[in-house]
Amino acid sequence: MNIQPAEFVALIIRNVNRPTPLCNIEIRQMFRVAIAMIRSMRAETGIPFLQSELQILSRFEKLSATAHLCPYDTLMTALLDAAEEIRTLAIVIDRLQRRNQTASQ
Repeated sequence: MNIQPAEFVALIIRNVNRPTPLCNIEIRQMFRVAIAMIRSMRAETGIPFLQSELQILSRFEKLSATAHLCPYDTLMTALLDAAEEIRTLAIVIDRLQRRNQTASQ
């Protein structure tokens, strides 16, 4: 899935708020994309993961693997947490890019 961070955050929010629940396959797919996006964006910033951030990614991976056993609200809250992390990383990347553009001028 090739999707921009802002589009994926919007997709998460739409899916969390939709009237019919997501199926487990959709939930797992959203977690997989979120995890990959967070890892990629973190690498792009050049900022190493803190232990707490690695624990959050581990939590997302566990929830993805056990989605069929978890309360739906827990899964949706975790997806919103992932969306917040992606949004924050997108802001950091944007600021770094702007700083680099200003420095090169």
